[in-house]
This record gives sequence, C-alpha cells and structure tokens, in this order.
Amino acid sequence: MAPNSTNTEPHTDPDPISRTLQFTPTASQSLSTEIVMGVARASGIDPTQFHEALNEVINPSALDALFQPKADGTARSGGTVCFTFHGYHISVEADRTVTLQSELDRLRQTGANLLVCGMVPDDVRDVMSARLLGDATRERERTAFFTLSDCPTETALDRLTKAQIPQQRAHVLSTGETARAATQATTPIEAAQSTVTGSLEDVQAAVLQTLSDLEHQNDPFGPADLRFCFDSLAPSSTQSIRTD
Repeated sequence: MAPNSTNTEPHTDPDPISRTLQFTPTASQSLSTEIVMGVARASGIDPTQFHEALNEVINPSALDALFQPKADGTARSGGTVCFTFHGYHISVEADRTVTLQSELDRLRQTGANLLVCGMVPDDVRDVMSARLLGDATRERERTAFFTLSDCPTETALDRLTKAQIPQQRAHVLSTGETARAATQATTPIEAAQSTVTGSLEDVQAAVLQTLSDLEHQNDPFGPADLRFCFDSLAPSSTQSIRTD
C-alpha cells in the first residue's frame, strides 16, 4: 500500500461537529499503519510525518500483537486500548474497530478546567473569560455560573454582554467582601444572585449546591452547556496560607 493511500473505508463520514472517524482496518494491513492512515485522513496531513511519531507513543508491534487470537486460536472477545496521538484520542476495540476523535472535541464533551496564573491585565482577562464562556450562536443556550471573590457583580455582567449570553441564563455567587458589596447594590440585574460568607469550605458547599440546583433546573445539562467561572482564587489562597 502506498504511504498516501488506504484500503480502509470509514463506517460513517467524519462528524462535522465531533470530528469522529470510525473504521475497521483490513486484515492485510498492520493496525498501526491503518491508525496512521486514519489520522492522516482526518487531519489532512501527509502520513509519512506520522510513522516515527507513533513509535514514540505506543509500540506498534505490541499494538498489533494485542489483538491477535489467543494461543488456542480463539478470537479475543473484549478489550480496548486508548491513547492520544497528534491531537486525536484513539481507541481500538478487540474487533479492530478504530475510533478517532479530536482531543479538543473530546474535552468539550467531557469537560475541562483551565487555571489562569500570573498577573493579567483586567481588560485581557475579561476578553479571555468572555471567549471561554462559549459560542452564543449555538442552538441551545449555555448557562453561565460565576463565583466572584475579588471583583464586583458588574464584572460578570460585562462578560455576559461580551459573550452575548442573556443575564437570565446566568447565576452570580458572591463571596467575602464581594458578597457584602452585592447585598448593598441598588442596580437591578436579571441574573440570579446569591451570596456566601465564611470559610473556603462554606464557599465550596455553596458552589456545589448551586451547581446541583442548576443541573436540576436544566434536566440535566448537555455536554458543555454549563460554563463555571471562579474569579479568583487569590483571596482563598491568601487565607489558606495564613491558616497554615
């Protein structure tokens, strides 16, 4: 087989949203070769660039041997091998079915946490936070949940505006000094609000309860439908250092 061709055909066309490709390699080709060809087909990159790179991730010979029949000739009925390669999450089933999914899309489905460290200008942080709140053009609206410990409620409202998310789809939990300021605010807002004071454990309990309430109200959330923004951990970190 030429390095830029393949005899395998996907069972389904790549999903334009999840970019998932599934296929069953032919018995005449090594499993590792077919995986390289599958990644090349999904990414549009010359497969010759991938062969050596795969060796650094997983032993191709071991991968091929893993799915060979047992010593008595019995076919293996179960088992899955999963690994990440060139931006794709790859799973190989015992029947040699290979599934490739974009690692970024997998994170979007399963959820991910992003911790921003260091001194970041407020305007840069606001723009970045608005982008992380998600795409407002989706058919199903996202819900935004803010926990604010060292910035005013207006910070959350500004980010909602930038992300084009209605205030009705947001909940703002204010803690510490921010909570006291929130109770004295006179400007009406449409986002749901709550406050909590006390220890870090009290804040954690309030966050978990709010998440549970939001999940119940949305029966339940679909993948990536809820975006949680904690701004910021600095007061909690300072309190923890003083306590220790």
